[in-house]
Amino acid sequence: MFEFHASLSPHSANIQVAPEVYHPEKSPHKLSKSSRQTAGAVPDKMLVKKFTHWTDGATSTWEESMEIRLLFATPDPASHMLLDSLLASALELTPLTVTAEHVLSQDELLQRVDAGADDVVVLDWLMAQSGTPALVTAMLEHNPRLRVVAVLPQSYRQYRKQVWQAGACSSIAKENMEQEWFSSVLCIMHRAMQREAKLHDYYAG
Repeated sequence: MFEFHASLSPHSANIQVAPEVYHPEKSPHKLSKSSRQTAGAVPDKMLVKKFTHWTDGATSTWEESMEIRLLFATPDPASHMLLDSLLASALELTPLTVTAEHVLSQDELLQRVDAGADDVVVLDWLMAQSGTPALVTAMLEHNPRLRVVAVLPQSYRQYRKQVWQAGACSSIAKENMEQEWFSSVLCIMHRAMQREAKLHDYYAG
């Protein structure tokens, strides 16, 4: 289990990074079979952490041990620490296995989306700013099975409807992120993955 010392204070959400805006017409990532086959390489800058927490006396079953492949997409190092700390805290409440990785740029993000490398993406506003809804749309066009959680500035509430319409499962102001909320998100995602796996087995069998 990793130990993190990042503060969950809203002040840690004060960001000094100049983000890039997503422009679909400029993106090199197109929907194609070949791109899905060749985009599997993990960028050198990728940071990988695996989080596992089991409550005392808990027994492992197939459903409990299903792994969630979680991707934090943010260009800001302070946000990396904040999200890792939030995840570690949330897993104190739920017996889930989560592999968490980070990407720093849109290119790295879309490479992983094309490769189907993740189940859930927590997308920071700083990755695309006002282009966030368009980026969510592009991600889901590349991988319709992906689950996207958008993290927005509290003052930009007007974008919550837009990212929802683009296909995000959820959105929240970064200043409002906390343990109970993230634990609930992970539990809902985990149950959805279980149901999908059962349906797949049922219709494939």
